[in-house]
Amino acid sequence: MAGTLYLMRHGETTFNLQQRSQGWCDSPLTERGREQATRAAARIRELGIAFDRLCCSTQERAVDTLELVSLGLYGEVRSYDRLKGLKESFYGIFEACPIGMLEATFERDRDGFVPYGGEPYADMQDRMQAALAGEMERAGGGSVLAVSHMRSSLAFLERVHGSDPVGNLLTNCALMRFDYEGDGRFRYRETIQTGGTDVYGNVPA
Repeated sequence: MAGTLYLMRHGETTFNLQQRSQGWCDSPLTERGREQATRAAARIRELGIAFDRLCCSTQERAVDTLELVSLGLYGEVRSYDRLKGLKESFYGIFEACPIGMLEATFERDRDGFVPYGGEPYADMQDRMQAALAGEMERAGGGSVLAVSHMRSSLAFLERVHGSDPVGNLLTNCALMRFDYEGDGRFRYRETIQTGGTDVYGNVPA
């Protein structure tokens, strides 16, 4: 069953500003993060994109981002699904650690967190693909907005695309567009920037 998926990263959080990993722990959106979500809604309206279903990770930063986008698009928070399958990667004892430490571990081995209680990379890809395919099937050939997280979204991108066309970086509130081809198959099309910041708080050129 064909359809279109728009996969969005949440807005900037306190941990983003502190340059700490988040994983399954949480931190609230900053004021700039809230503004990013509102600005993303305006960009979506400009592009004439409409959604048949809304969903997000169960984590606060994703929930708040989706609700702000919904308010910006529709003037109200419309019904949406909260899906555990869209949560961020779990880093074990590396939760809330400095980003530099996290990146050093990930660069050596994407499953480097597993001996410390973290989630296997392939398991994260499996749950992301299953959750998103389920939403696409429920949309019945329509368009879905899903708000998730950077590493889990990039892991999903790698699973369905086989490479990383966004340079291992997904800015806050950026949208990745995928065609859904049925039976859990997705095809990456483009990334739409909405003016968000990167993991270091910078606005990419």
